[in-house]
Amino acid sequence: MKFRGVAVVLSALLYCAGAGEVVIDVWSGREQTVPVKGGSWTLTAEHGRELASGKGPVTLNLPELEPGSSVEAVLDVDGERRKLRIWSPGILPFAIACDTSKLSRIFHVDLRAIAAPNNMAPAEILATDRFPDKIERTQKTILVFPEKRSFPLPLAGDWEEISLLRGKVPGTLGALLDKRDRVADNTGDWSCIVLRNGERRVIVFSPGFDFTAVDNILLLRRFLLAPPKQ
Repeated sequence: MKFRGVAVVLSALLYCAGAGEVVIDVWSGREQTVPVKGGSWTLTAEHGRELASGKGPVTLNLPELEPGSSVEAVLDVDGERRKLRIWSPGILPFAIACDTSKLSRIFHVDLRAIAAPNNMAPAEILATDRFPDKIERTQKTILVFPEKRSFPLPLAGDWEEISLLRGKVPGTLGALLDKRDRVADNTGDWSCIVLRNGERRVIVFSPGFDFTAVDNILLLRRFLLAPPKQ
């Protein structure tokens, strides 16, 4: 679909180890329950070392891995095997500026992102809770985490491409895109909306974005590892 020269793309993002083989991503350094049926279970690293075991719900609290690292493992529950990938909480090795103390705490403390010193050039990535009226030249990527009260949210700007993406964690975003209006709403099931203009992009996430969900942070990581289009 195209409106006034804007390309509109609908896409789903899949996370698989191979054809038909879904990997469950989990954190290290945090207690969490793996969303599988409980029973007698054992978690074993690919090299054969047993990492954890138990009976009942599969609740893990594994030692924190080194920043940026991950480990492949196999979870066996009553003979049924599933692949797991265990991640360090520090999987966002990027300089990210934040314009609220809440976002700064999340990105720079919880997720170990880099906070650029004040005497350096502004970071090319900005995390904010407000849709920008215009993009500063130094900020090629803006991550927007709006509140529910921000919707309906006008998608201001002269955008070359607007993409609605669905990640592993369901979202609540939708969009009205016609010849007169470009507005995001909170009544759909998309995870994020990506707006591009040259090498600059704004990525709007669903309100209530869960920063503790590893699949959400992996979605962020995918965006930040992929450079904006030239």
